[in-house]
Amino acid sequence: MLVAGLAVAALGVAAPVTAHVLLPASTSTVLDQDLVSPTGSLGNAVNDPSRRAAVVDEVSDAISETASDQGGPGAWALSAIERSSPGAVHTLVDRQLIGYANALQPSWDAYKSSGAAGGFGDYLSSRSSEVSDTLLGVSDRYAEAARTTGARVAYQVGRSSAAEDIPAALPEIGSILEKAAG
Repeated sequence: MLVAGLAVAALGVAAPVTAHVLLPASTSTVLDQDLVSPTGSLGNAVNDPSRRAAVVDEVSDAISETASDQGGPGAWALSAIERSSPGAVHTLVDRQLIGYANALQPSWDAYKSSGAAGGFGDYLSSRSSEVSDTLLGVSDRYAEAARTTGARVAYQVGRSSAAEDIPAALPEIGSILEKAAG
């Protein structure tokens, strides 16, 4: 859930809840390299210094808006996180962006080669179950690297809510990533 456990991401909400607790101080020493180093064109595009800050801002805003629109546990968790740690969602997205972009690379490649009508967001939405599973798999890997057992448990509690929230975020997340990839 890029929030409530990319909530988010994450890429909506599909990532673990609190970035400062969930992620180790040095992600490169604990997490798989495909979560921290770009492995394809999409990861390289969002990691480009001239684009990254804007992508992080846009994805963070999309997560917040999606959680607010959806209401329920995701919105409650996001609100609580932001009250206790302002900027936590932004930090979470910044730290986890590459992992999600790398996970979406096969979808990006298929979209580009298919000549599919509509944008990348529409493409992801048409495969929302598969894409949601992919994003949750990335979130699961981040949660496994959490600093505390409590953070891992909190993520597991919010995971099912995240699975329900991700499809609503896919059109906007896909559009943001497509714009960044040019």
